[in-house]
Parts: sequence; C-alpha cells; structure tokens
Amino acid sequence: MNDALLADYIRQKLELRKLEDRVKELKEILRPIESTLLEEFAETGTQNVKGAAGTVYLHPQLWARPKKGVDREVVAAALRASGLEHLVTESINMNSLSAWARANKEAGGGIPPALEEVLNVATEYKLKVRASTGGKR
Repeated sequence: MNDALLADYIRQKLELRKLEDRVKELKEILRPIESTLLEEFAETGTQNVKGAAGTVYLHPQLWARPKKGVDREVVAAALRASGLEHLVTESINMNSLSAWARANKEAGGGIPPALEEVLNVATEYKLKVRASTGGKR
C-alpha cells in the first residue's frame, strides 16, 4: 500500500468534511440575515447596496410550484388540459429504488424478473474516511 498516497487521501477527505461542515454552518448563519435584508430591501424599495467588499442586489426569479395542498397529479392534469403536456414527466426516485433493493436483499428477497430485465443492481464500493483518534491505522 502506498502510505503517502493513503495519508494524502485521508488528509484531503478530512479537510473536505471540515469545509462541507463549514458551508452548512455558513448557510445557517446567512439564512436569517438574508431574510432580514430582503425585508429591509422591500420596505425601502432598495434594489442594490454597495458595501466595502461588494454589492448586494435583488435578483428576481419567477418560480412555479403547486399551491399548498394541491397534489402533483392535479397539476399534471391542469398542465395537460392547458396544452403543456410536454412539461409532464413520469419519474423514478432512484434513491428510493436502491433503498428498496437493499432492504429486499437484506430480507432475503430477490429482484422480480421484470425488474432484472431493466435494472442493473450491483454493489459499488467507495472509500470512506474515519478520523483517527491517535493510533496508526
């Protein structure tokens, strides 16, 4: 085993984990600040403000989402009725499908023949890093 490569991999993975944790932390810190600033921009009619390190500005972006309590199938029917059927797609949640396959395998079950014809169900291996508490390997 290449010890230098292994040590570098562990160091880089641990650094990445720290950075990802920091990004999550910063997003939590920024969420209420952004909310407050958005209210202030709205109250004062401000479009942008220049600060010492940069400019903060409003970026409008229109989003269409189902109304609260409206099922996606109802939205799909309305889209079809409006001639927008090209926006309606049937999708498969691959994470849920993989979780089902893992649970089914653990329970001793197999993959139904119809699914065996269309799915590739295989174990993949990835390297993970657990921080050391002092010992060598």
